[in-house]
Amino acid sequence: TILHIESEAGNAERVRFIVREFARKNLLGKLANQMETALISAAYYGHTEVVEVLIDGAKHLTTSANPVTSFQTFLRQADQDLETALNVAVGRGHTAIAKLLVEADPSDTHVQNKDGKTPLYNVAEKGYNKIVMAICKTCATPSLDGPGGSTALHAAIGNIHKGMYHKVCLEIFKKLASLS
Repeated sequence: TILHIESEAGNAERVRFIVREFARKNLLGKLANQMETALISAAYYGHTEVVEVLIDGAKHLTTSANPVTSFQTFLRQADQDLETALNVAVGRGHTAIAKLLVEADPSDTHVQNKDGKTPLYNVAEKGYNKIVMAICKTCATPSLDGPGGSTALHAAIGNIHKGMYHKVCLEIFKKLASLS
């Protein structure tokens, strides 16, 4: 859609216009070729301001009787590889976007992508300390699961030699203990 094109291009003003003027068309929920939303596209390309505009626009989606609101459904929509906007943002190291997404939906438990990695596992594995801390401190019950029965703590411990701080491992361990 035109919303996807402008989200990929990073033009926040045009995205704002499209979301506002075509609200009845609900372009926010439309999927592109690989089942990605405009939010996933904006997260992929690191367009923080566009992500903010899309999140703000999605707050006005009609909610249903379902315990998961339309807003949360929009944020949690996954593409064909089971990558949500958060999975994509953390995978590409977009700290500001990851923070926006976890703050917008702190109750999300975060699903595993096709490789079996949750956002927390992915950032722990890559050593993105700031995103690890944002997820642990903001999200109520993030999934710590990883591939093959491993957890985000395994990934963090595996990265200590790469500069992963003990503080980050401790934060993940505390989150793991609180979920048990």
